[in-house]
Amino acid sequence: MGTAITITVGFTDLVGSTELLTRLGAAAANDVRRVYFSLMRDAVAACNGTEVKNLGDGLMVVYPN
Repeated sequence: MGTAITITVGFTDLVGSTELLTRLGAAAANDVRRVYFSLMRDAVAACNGTEVKNLGDGLMVVYPN
């Protein structure tokens, strides 16, 4: 049997993304999403995290403990 390791799993969500799309329109909402994902990915990388999956308006990430 292998050695057990502990990881932390995190989920992010751009709250109100559907309302944002309706209010801003597709182009502007996509600009907001791009900035959001860029900031989130920078923060995840700065904390030695790994993006596992893009969830459309959020991320699933893991961090080693």
